[in-house]
Amino acid sequence: MTSSRSACTRSNAVLISAALASMAAASAAQPIVVAPAAPEPVYYYDLATGVVSESDPRGGASGAVWLNNNTAPCAAGQLTNLIIDDPDLDSNGVGDTYAIPCGGLQNCEDGSLLWWGDIEPGTLIDRFVIRYVSQVPVGGAQCTAGSAVEGLDMIVSFFDANNDFQDTNRQCIIAFRVENLRGSVPCLGQVFPVRYTLVVDLGPGQAFTLGASPTDLDGDGLHDFAWSVGFEQNQPTRGPMGVVAAAPKLGNLNDLAPHPADASNVFDGAAAFATTTACTSLAYVNGFSLGGFSCDPGAQTPHTSGMIEFYGPNPPCQCGIADIAEPYCSLDFADVVAFLTAFSGGQNWVGNLAPPFASQAPPDFSDISAFLGAFGAGCP
Repeated sequence: MTSSRSACTRSNAVLISAALASMAAASAAQPIVVAPAAPEPVYYYDLATGVVSESDPRGGASGAVWLNNNTAPCAAGQLTNLIIDDPDLDSNGVGDTYAIPCGGLQNCEDGSLLWWGDIEPGTLIDRFVIRYVSQVPVGGAQCTAGSAVEGLDMIVSFFDANNDFQDTNRQCIIAFRVENLRGSVPCLGQVFPVRYTLVVDLGPGQAFTLGASPTDLDGDGLHDFAWSVGFEQNQPTRGPMGVVAAAPKLGNLNDLAPHPADASNVFDGAAAFATTTACTSLAYVNGFSLGGFSCDPGAQTPHTSGMIEFYGPNPPCQCGIADIAEPYCSLDFADVVAFLTAFSGGQNWVGNLAPPFASQAPPDFSDISAFLGAFGAGCP
């Protein structure tokens, strides 16, 4: 498996090309709940070197900065698969496995789901983790983890300034393509969905910052951002692909233990796109929720957000909002130049470090004060 990185600017054109595809209509975007039958395979991908490993090259990711990972809050082992691709191989307008409607477009593949939440402004990310679901058949010993499938790719995109299904403030900041995902080996005569934990390590120059230009659209003092996951299937034998859903920690019996980096204000809903990334064109299909998260007996409803974890440098980088230029995790003259350039040019995407964070608000004296305070505080 290999990975590649693409970057978007505030006004860039094509990030990652995507064939026209479709996504589930709101009425049919139902999850498939399957209890895992075996330990979940975990794979580590070093984006800088292309090395794939089954052991953590860091020896443990201690730099957690944002965790949306409460995947089985209602019952142990009860995970929810959010199916994103369900190929329509017989061209009857619905996905072959889960009957997901194709929305009148060409097929039921290559779409994406987008979710959003809040994070501390200026959060540096150099590792992310996603649990994906593969039902693409591959050969191998029965009931074992699948091998890499050439042509089966995932595209993960990150956005600033998003707080709604069709938020016009949304700005793509970066996207990653992970190629040749794993498939599912037939077990007992059937191809079951297999879950994999994908860990992507970003090397020097690959890390990115959420909220380098803070945008607080909901007035809670945090930066509003979004992420999307989509799949492209160019292999001969195609099948359903998706992600594992995650829920907030509300004191349910099987909640994960509280963590200082627990995700903030993750919306219980998703926006569906007919492209694998909204950086190229906002091919919006619909927004939906699975009915409102609940663990009530007899009325359990999954949360609609996708599982994702963010990690910073290990040990974590704590240089604050003044760390706006490479090299990150240090405060130097490059950060001063970047801020002054942005401030003098009215570029609120870098120079706007203090409220108001609205997209039309130019930098002002409060931003100078915020920068000087953060720069003077240094890196702990």
